[in-house]
Amino acid sequence: MRVVIINSTTDLYGANRILSQSIFGFPSSCEIEIWLPNLDGPLLDLLRETHPNIKIRSFENIPIIQRKMFTPQGVFFLLSLIFKFYKILKYENKKEKINLLYVNTLSNFFILPISWFLKIHTLVHVHEILESPRLIGGLFSRYAVFFSDRILCVSNAVVKGLKKWSSPKFDYKISCIYNGIPDLYNPEINKAPNETSIYLTLIARIKPEKGIWFFLEALKEMEHKNLVLARIIGGPAPFGDSYVSKLKDDIKDFPLSIEYIPFLKDISWYLNQTDVLVVPSLMKDPFPTTVLEGMACGKAVIASDTGGAAEAISHFHTGILISSSDIKSFASYLDQLVIDHSFRQNLGHEARISFLKNFTEVIFRKNLNEYFSKILSN
Repeated sequence: MRVVIINSTTDLYGANRILSQSIFGFPSSCEIEIWLPNLDGPLLDLLRETHPNIKIRSFENIPIIQRKMFTPQGVFFLLSLIFKFYKILKYENKKEKINLLYVNTLSNFFILPISWFLKIHTLVHVHEILESPRLIGGLFSRYAVFFSDRILCVSNAVVKGLKKWSSPKFDYKISCIYNGIPDLYNPEINKAPNETSIYLTLIARIKPEKGIWFFLEALKEMEHKNLVLARIIGGPAPFGDSYVSKLKDDIKDFPLSIEYIPFLKDISWYLNQTDVLVVPSLMKDPFPTTVLEGMACGKAVIASDTGGAAEAISHFHTGILISSSDIKSFASYLDQLVIDHSFRQNLGHEARISFLKNFTEVIFRKNLNEYFSKILSN
């Protein structure tokens, strides 16, 4: 049974890390190949390590959503990509039937009308909540459901975002399975209590929507900032190098110590060594992988209450949820976490228990295997 997975990037941020886990969910009878826009990037190393028998192919004409497409000149570029990819998909399906086209993220939206026209069964794994621009997000959400045979969402927040725009008659297509990740807890390096300096760590792409500057403003407002050592870990979003430069400039003369660390393939050491993990996204993150990673390491996680983070965290039990518009409240919670060791420890302890019950890779693979087996049998 031939399964073709299409993915739009080769970095190692959330959706791509989850992709490497999702592949384990397919039945052993499936012959899986992955189509990527290029064969460079850390995702390739991970896939070759975890799935050495899977065929990986490069197609430069995958019609991935790009900002430049929304211009008169960009429309012609998009149409040429769609036509070229139509010919590729038609040829591949004729050469050997594609039993399932697995499209990872809505950044590959323009593949969906092609597969629909060619009558290739298509599953979309949706890791996004599309809200801005409203009209474009609504159209993509509505027609993603229309053109797909099945939609798998990473959280109920994503389900809600799709159903807001799609017809109720297609609700049967939409399911939700929470992500799961490997257990990153390492007792040998998990940080021992240290009351003289408390590490606050933020791991994300460097762009405003991820709450980078929201975090900086909250740090300025803290009463106990003298106890804080802050880290921001991450690389630029596509075409977003200027934000990295801005961040470096902004932290030079900051009133407390902030270390910037570029993107790392393996962040487990920093996760285990930190005291508090901060996920202050301003956008509706669908189901932040970083939240799960912090919970796995038994850390106090403070995250925005928008999107799927609120489904992973129970406020004041397994973490703290904050409003993405309230800097003073954010700063107050950070102060509380910094000065109250037992509070931090209790949150981290309960977070790890919740992770082991709900979000491990074993649970995720089992849920996916049941889901994939069902749709492939039908």
